[in-house]
Amino acid sequence: MTGRGLPDQAAGRGHSRGHGRRKASSGTAGNSGSSPYTLTIPLHFLWDVEHNITIRKIFDHRIGRRLQKMLDDVRQRRNHLTTWLQPDIKKALLVHWETDDGFMHRHLTNRANRTSAM
Repeated sequence: MTGRGLPDQAAGRGHSRGHGRRKASSGTAGNSGSSPYTLTIPLHFLWDVEHNITIRKIFDHRIGRRLQKMLDDVRQRRNHLTTWLQPDIKKALLVHWETDDGFMHRHLTNRANRTSAM
């Protein structure tokens, strides 16, 4: 490793694995399309290959929790937080959650378990 945390390519270690883009916007929320106020900042993450499995597990756990919270917002009908979901898909999910006996059983069981754990 070099002093700045970048992999030493001459030693044959490290690969560029994670790439992402983050948008920083100073425009108003709800703008569609590209805005002159939108700045795209490329993010590049580097780590040694031996850390791939650990990083993937952390990523999967965090994204799984985030998706769980987002779907819970849909189920709880927090409409101001669910603009990302298409209306027809949202309606289908709400119908499923209200009519599926298996889901309702798991929902009530989990609620009782959370209550008893407190």
